[in-house]
Amino acid sequence: MGKIVVSENLSLDGVVQDPTGEEGFRHGGWFLQIGDKDREEWAKAELGEALGAEALLLGRRSDEHFAPRWLSRSGEWAGAGVSRWSRTSELNPMIHASAG
Repeated sequence: MGKIVVSENLSLDGVVQDPTGEEGFRHGGWFLQIGDKDREEWAKAELGEALGAEALLLGRRSDEHFAPRWLSRSGEWAGAGVSRWSRTSELNPMIHASAG
């Protein structure tokens, strides 16, 4: 049986919405307050999780956010050979986008 690993980014006080402040929420932009050294360590951990996964299961909005960014990347973050699954709507519950 497969294993599901949940990876979330959240502040110490539990805020998960709008980490970069682009959406205009009152507590948005908290991720940008992380120092460079901590951000480097976060990036290493995130890359390790992505490279170790057989597939990524994303919500529709997360997939819409990340998909164009992945297409423009090169190197290790260029899809990492990982399949993406995304929930698109109630009528079409799951779509699959294989890694390029």
